[in-house]
Amino acid sequence: MAGIRDGMGRNFLILTIIICGYSVFIVNTKRPFFLILLFIAISCAFSQEKEDNTLIDEIEIAACINFLKNEAAAYNYDDPLEVIFTYTEFGGHARKYADMFDNQKDNLETIVLEGIKSGNHWYIILAEYFKYESSINVITDYYVHKYYFYGWEGYDYDKIESFLSDNQYPLDGICIRALKRISGKDITDGSLLSEEQYNQLYDIYKKHLPVDTDTAISPFAIHESLMAYWKLTRLGYELQLYKEE
Repeated sequence: MAGIRDGMGRNFLILTIIICGYSVFIVNTKRPFFLILLFIAISCAFSQEKEDNTLIDEIEIAACINFLKNEAAAYNYDDPLEVIFTYTEFGGHARKYADMFDNQKDNLETIVLEGIKSGNHWYIILAEYFKYESSINVITDYYVHKYYFYGWEGYDYDKIESFLSDNQYPLDGICIRALKRISGKDITDGSLLSEEQYNQLYDIYKKHLPVDTDTAISPFAIHESLMAYWKLTRLGYELQLYKEE
């Protein structure tokens, strides 16, 4: 795709040089009618190239989104996009995908931000890949409002600790990784969230926590508070899980 675009650009440059040279000749021979026709030809050539480039952009953007939602989505989103590109399952297509994404970096930014707002975590992975600084607040807001708990095999869910494993919150893990890479800062120092964002999670935490160590309680009954506890402590905020004796 990029080769087509570059070739068109070179052809247009050559055409412009030829027309400019011929225009000088026309002016010198005092034939303004032909000069007008040449200007029209230049305008048409430029317009056609712009339309062709727009079509190429639209095709590539559609291919990028399709890759995210279908092909990449079938794999482990614990990996950043540049690692997903290296998966052997994609074979020789990996370089094509990477080139398309790189070609459309500027055009994809708005689409990525809207995708994150809609709740699609794959757009967070793309924001991380491009290191869109404009996505930091959007990803942070996603982290605060998104409630996803894995809750499957391999854990004893009669124990509170089973609800505090990093593996139980894969989407939040994506957010933390992306925010670290995009900002280039340590976001686990208890300073990332705004006061409003912090209070929103803190209020959920306070519904059921901290708990008495000798009180029998089902972790499922307090899982939202445990999730809020996990989210806040992973960002460096200090909270109590159990009441002091």
